[in-house]
Amino acid sequence: TCPPLVDGQPETADNGAWVPKTTQVLQDGSIQFGDKETGITIPPNTIDRIIMCSGYDYEFPFLNDDSNLDVQFPDGERRVKPLYRQLWHAHHPNLAFVGLPHSILPFPFFELQAEAVCATWTAASVLPSVEDRLNAAQQDSVSCGGVPNGRIQDTHYLGNPQWD
Repeated sequence: TCPPLVDGQPETADNGAWVPKTTQVLQDGSIQFGDKETGITIPPNTIDRIIMCSGYDYEFPFLNDDSNLDVQFPDGERRVKPLYRQLWHAHHPNLAFVGLPHSILPFPFFELQAEAVCATWTAASVLPSVEDRLNAAQQDSVSCGGVPNGRIQDTHYLGNPQWD
């Protein structure tokens, strides 16, 4: 998260500055960061480089209001919900999101997720009832990844609990 502006100025270190999200490049070459009321506009020819740090917000352009799936991936929350076991959509388990958890051993973990999805989609394994999946998804969404005093952005954090 970007540090807040202090008296309308960004926090700086050495020759860098942390500014809010880029919102507009203006006709004169100035760049607007953040909204007009609380953001900052940097004049042209004063910026050498911009490094975009998205914070890993999820985006699935093929899932929208017309999809009727009740899947949410709010900007800034770095999570997808409602998911059962951070993999299957709790209402529609024929929709799975392989690869969301972080702070893991990625490839072996994703392979295990893919095997679990294949097992349920081929009826080799059966998921719990919709009610149980929804309850587990709700618990996951407030658990903050099991991190004490965690943040909502830690929902898909597995870290040490992956070994339990």
